[in-house]
Amino acid sequence: IAARASGLGLSSPPREKRAPHFIGLKFPGNLPPNLLEALARRKVYVSIRGTSIRVTPHLYNDARDVERLFEALGEVLGQRSSPSSIAPLR
Repeated sequence: IAARASGLGLSSPPREKRAPHFIGLKFPGNLPPNLLEALARRKVYVSIRGTSIRVTPHLYNDARDVERLFEALGEVLGQRSSPSSIAPLR
């Protein structure tokens, strides 16, 4: 998720500073207006923490959900997110 987010210009803490069950993706500058609503219209749900979104992929998410997250972020940010090989979440 961190590597894929980087392709959209988002940053995240280094692996050794992350919790195992969620990741924060920081936007450069301000969050896009109406970000939560735009993602929710695409059935993607995250929470906002400052200028970051908190993504919590765990028990109920799979690789298709991660793909949907990046498709939605790419649309909202006006960019294309290139698909990657994503291992199933456990």
